[in-house]
Amino acid sequence: MAYSISLMPDEELVSLINDKDVFSELSSRYLTFLGNLVRKINPRESEFEDMSQAALLGLYEAAKSYDSEKGASFKTYATVCISNKLKNEVRNRNSGKNIPLNQSVSLDDVKSEFINFDTPESIIETKENFEAVLNQIHISLSDFERKVLVLVLSGYNRGEGAKKLGIPQKAFDNALQRIRRKLKANSSIR
Repeated sequence: MAYSISLMPDEELVSLINDKDVFSELSSRYLTFLGNLVRKINPRESEFEDMSQAALLGLYEAAKSYDSEKGASFKTYATVCISNKLKNEVRNRNSGKNIPLNQSVSLDDVKSEFINFDTPESIIETKENFEAVLNQIHISLSDFERKVLVLVLSGYNRGEGAKKLGIPQKAFDNALQRIRRKLKANSSIR
Protein backbone atom coordinates (compact mmCIF):
# COMPACT_ATOMS: atom_id res chain seq x y z
CA MET A 1 0.00 0.00 0.00
CA ALA A 2 1.19 3.50 -0.79
CA TYR A 3 0.65 4.74 2.77
CA SER A 4 -0.48 3.42 6.13
CA ILE A 5 -4.06 2.19 6.41
CA SER A 6 -4.36 4.12 9.66
CA LEU A 7 -4.18 7.35 7.63
CA MET A 8 -6.84 6.37 5.09
CA PRO A 9 -10.36 7.79 5.30
CA ASP A 10 -13.08 5.21 5.94
CA GLU A 11 -14.39 5.35 2.37
CA GLU A 12 -10.97 4.46 0.97
CA LEU A 13 -10.31 1.88 3.68
CA VAL A 14 -13.44 -0.14 2.95
CA SER A 15 -12.42 -0.51 -0.68
CA LEU A 16 -9.59 -2.71 0.65
CA ILE A 17 -11.76 -4.74 3.05
CA ASN A 18 -10.46 -8.09 1.77
CA ASP A 19 -7.06 -7.29 3.33
CA LYS A 20 -7.13 -8.84 6.84
CA ASP A 21 -5.55 -5.78 8.47
CA VAL A 22 -8.21 -3.46 7.06
CA PHE A 23 -11.15 -4.79 9.07
CA SER A 24 -9.00 -4.77 12.17
CA GLU A 25 -8.27 -1.08 11.60
CA LEU A 26 -11.89 -0.32 10.74
CA SER A 27 -13.26 -2.13 13.78
CA SER A 28 -10.84 -0.32 16.10
CA ARG A 29 -12.06 3.00 14.68
CA TYR A 30 -15.69 2.05 15.32
CA LEU A 31 -15.51 0.15 18.64
CA THR A 32 -16.81 3.02 20.76
CA PHE A 33 -19.50 3.82 18.19
CA LEU A 34 -20.60 0.15 18.11
CA GLY A 35 -20.70 -0.01 21.89
CA ASN A 36 -22.93 3.06 21.99
CA LEU A 37 -25.32 1.54 19.42
CA VAL A 38 -25.51 -1.69 21.44
CA ARG A 39 -26.11 0.21 24.68
CA LYS A 40 -29.00 2.12 23.04
CA ILE A 41 -30.94 -1.12 22.66
CA ASN A 42 -30.27 -1.85 26.35
CA PRO A 43 -29.52 -5.60 26.17
CA ARG A 44 -29.47 -7.77 29.26
CA GLU A 45 -25.96 -8.24 30.61
CA SER A 46 -25.90 -11.84 29.39
CA GLU A 47 -26.71 -10.67 25.83
CA PHE A 48 -24.25 -7.78 25.59
CA GLU A 49 -21.45 -9.85 24.03
CA ASP A 50 -23.78 -11.43 21.46
CA MET A 51 -25.21 -8.05 20.53
CA SER A 52 -21.69 -6.59 20.26
CA GLN A 53 -20.70 -9.40 17.93
CA ALA A 54 -23.82 -8.75 15.84
CA ALA A 55 -22.80 -5.09 15.65
CA LEU A 56 -19.31 -6.06 14.48
CA LEU A 57 -20.83 -8.35 11.88
CA GLY A 58 -23.05 -5.46 10.74
CA LEU A 59 -19.95 -3.28 10.38
CA TYR A 60 -18.24 -5.98 8.31
CA GLU A 61 -21.28 -6.42 6.08
CA ALA A 62 -21.46 -2.64 5.62
CA ALA A 63 -17.80 -2.54 4.63
CA LYS A 64 -18.30 -5.37 2.13
CA SER A 65 -21.37 -3.81 0.51
CA TYR A 66 -20.56 -0.08 0.70
CA ASP A 67 -20.76 1.77 -2.61
CA SER A 68 -19.35 5.30 -2.54
CA GLU A 69 -21.17 6.04 -5.79
CA LYS A 70 -24.50 6.12 -3.90
CA GLY A 71 -23.54 9.38 -2.19
CA ALA A 72 -23.71 8.45 1.50
CA SER A 73 -20.67 8.57 3.75
CA PHE A 74 -19.47 5.21 5.02
CA LYS A 75 -20.39 6.09 8.61
CA THR A 76 -23.96 6.92 7.59
CA TYR A 77 -24.29 3.71 5.60
CA ALA A 78 -22.65 1.64 8.35
CA THR A 79 -24.97 3.12 10.99
CA VAL A 80 -28.01 1.94 9.02
CA CYS A 81 -26.53 -1.54 8.42
CA ILE A 82 -25.47 -2.00 12.05
CA SER A 83 -28.79 -0.72 13.40
CA ASN A 84 -30.69 -3.10 11.12
CA LYS A 85 -28.48 -6.01 12.22
CA LEU A 86 -29.13 -5.19 15.87
CA LYS A 87 -32.89 -4.84 15.29
CA ASN A 88 -32.95 -8.23 13.56
CA GLU A 89 -31.00 -9.75 16.44
CA VAL A 90 -33.49 -8.35 18.98
CA ARG A 91 -36.42 -9.50 16.84
CA ASN A 92 -34.98 -13.02 16.55
CA ARG A 93 -34.33 -13.21 20.28
CA ASN A 94 -37.86 -12.08 21.08
CA SER A 95 -39.56 -14.35 18.55
CA GLY A 96 -39.11 -17.46 20.68
CA LYS A 97 -38.34 -19.60 17.63
CA ASN A 98 -34.92 -20.63 18.89
CA ILE A 99 -35.71 -21.06 22.57
CA PRO A 100 -34.57 -24.72 22.73
CA LEU A 101 -31.31 -23.88 20.98
CA ASN A 102 -30.74 -20.72 22.99
CA GLN A 103 -31.24 -22.59 26.23
CA SER A 104 -28.86 -25.40 25.32
CA VAL A 105 -25.83 -23.35 26.32
CA SER A 106 -25.93 -21.33 29.50
CA LEU A 107 -25.12 -17.67 29.05
CA ASP A 108 -24.45 -17.18 32.77
CA ASP A 109 -20.72 -17.56 32.28
CA VAL A 110 -20.51 -14.98 29.49
CA LYS A 111 -18.20 -12.15 30.49
CA SER A 112 -19.80 -8.79 29.88
CA GLU A 113 -16.34 -7.19 29.85
CA PHE A 114 -15.70 -8.45 26.31
CA ILE A 115 -16.11 -4.89 25.09
CA ASN A 116 -14.89 -2.15 27.36
CA PHE A 117 -14.47 1.41 26.10
CA ASP A 118 -13.00 3.14 29.14
CA THR A 119 -9.37 3.56 28.06
CA PRO A 120 -7.21 3.31 24.94
CA GLU A 121 -5.65 0.20 26.47
CA SER A 122 -9.07 -1.44 26.81
CA ILE A 123 -9.84 -0.66 23.15
CA ILE A 124 -6.61 -2.41 22.12
CA GLU A 125 -7.40 -5.31 24.43
CA THR A 126 -10.91 -5.56 22.99
CA LYS A 127 -9.49 -5.58 19.47
CA GLU A 128 -7.08 -8.37 20.45
CA ASN A 129 -9.90 -10.34 22.09
CA PHE A 130 -12.04 -9.97 18.98
CA GLU A 131 -9.17 -11.17 16.78
CA ALA A 132 -8.62 -14.13 19.13
CA VAL A 133 -12.32 -15.05 18.87
CA LEU A 134 -12.19 -14.88 15.07
CA ASN A 135 -9.01 -16.97 15.04
CA GLN A 136 -10.55 -19.55 17.37
CA ILE A 137 -13.63 -19.76 15.15
CA HIS A 138 -11.43 -20.27 12.11
CA ILE A 139 -9.35 -22.97 13.84
CA SER A 140 -12.18 -24.81 15.62
CA LEU A 141 -14.93 -24.90 13.04
CA SER A 142 -15.15 -26.67 9.71
CA ASP A 143 -16.02 -24.71 6.56
CA PHE A 144 -19.60 -25.97 6.79
CA GLU A 145 -19.90 -24.98 10.46
CA ARG A 146 -18.54 -21.50 9.68
CA LYS A 147 -21.21 -21.13 6.97
CA VAL A 148 -23.90 -22.10 9.49
CA LEU A 149 -22.48 -19.65 12.05
CA VAL A 150 -22.45 -16.79 9.54
CA LEU A 151 -26.08 -17.44 8.64
CA VAL A 152 -27.14 -17.52 12.30
CA LEU A 153 -25.20 -14.33 13.06
CA SER A 154 -26.75 -12.73 9.98
CA GLY A 155 -30.20 -13.20 11.47
CA TYR A 156 -31.41 -16.28 9.61
CA ASN A 157 -33.61 -18.59 11.67
CA ARG A 158 -32.94 -22.34 11.59
CA GLY A 159 -35.39 -23.06 8.78
CA GLU A 160 -34.19 -20.20 6.60
CA GLY A 161 -30.54 -21.12 7.18
CA ALA A 162 -31.14 -24.75 6.26
CA LYS A 163 -33.02 -23.72 3.13
CA LYS A 164 -30.24 -21.30 2.13
CA LEU A 165 -27.65 -24.07 2.44
CA GLY A 166 -29.94 -26.63 0.78
CA ILE A 167 -29.81 -29.05 3.72
CA PRO A 168 -32.38 -30.56 6.09
CA GLN A 169 -33.14 -28.46 9.16
CA LYS A 170 -31.94 -31.32 11.37
CA ALA A 171 -28.47 -31.13 9.73
CA PHE A 172 -28.45 -27.37 10.35
CA ASP A 173 -29.46 -27.86 14.00
CA ASN A 174 -26.79 -30.53 14.49
CA ALA A 175 -24.14 -28.22 13.04
CA LEU A 176 -25.31 -25.44 15.35
CA GLN A 177 -25.00 -27.72 18.36
CA ARG A 178 -21.45 -28.73 17.31
CA ILE A 179 -20.56 -25.05 16.94
CA ARG A 180 -21.83 -24.24 20.42
CA ARG A 181 -20.03 -27.23 21.90
CA LYS A 182 -16.73 -26.34 20.21
CA LEU A 183 -16.89 -22.65 21.09
CA LYS A 184 -17.89 -23.39 24.66
CA ALA A 185 -14.98 -25.85 24.97
CA ASN A 186 -12.68 -23.06 23.80
CA SER A 187 -14.25 -20.36 25.98
CA SER A 188 -10.88 -19.74 27.62
CA ILE A 189 -10.24 -17.21 24.86
CA ARG A 190 -12.54 -14.72 26.62
